[in-house]
Amino acid sequence: MKQRILIFLLLLCLVAIPSTAKQMMCLVIQAKDGTKVAYALAEKPRLQFNDTELLVTTATLQVSYKRSDILRLTHEIQEVNSIFDISTDNSKKEVNFQFDGNVLMFPKLHAGSIVELHTANSTPVLIRQIATDGEYAFNLGSLPIGVYLVTVNGITHKIAKR
Repeated sequence: MKQRILIFLLLLCLVAIPSTAKQMMCLVIQAKDGTKVAYALAEKPRLQFNDTELLVTTATLQVSYKRSDILRLTHEIQEVNSIFDISTDNSKKEVNFQFDGNVLMFPKLHAGSIVELHTANSTPVLIRQIATDGEYAFNLGSLPIGVYLVTVNGITHKIAKR
């Protein structure tokens, strides 16, 4: 009888644990290739258009998109967890990189690639759109020790800075 009561109490505790997921209204940029990028409206994204580009600026990042690649701009409510958008689609082209604890090195990136680095709780640390094909290195020496998510062209990898 005591075991049944204990199991019941454990199940009750599990049901009562609140979800860490939040719902947020986001600006969504959908590209013609089907990819989507969302910016939380709480981050107050600022949009600037010129003849060829859309520039999105928030307090922590600045990203540009070719206007000819954009299908539509919308807004939608999205559920955001502390870690999100980790791709399991193996049809996407893998990007090789090396991380020595301080420098994130990409032996080859193509023009238009977007490199993103987020903390484990999804705070953006670095977002860069690659202008020309080539080798790129990003110095992460000033970042605190922790787990980070590196996303390139929709594929996410986890790295640990020690």
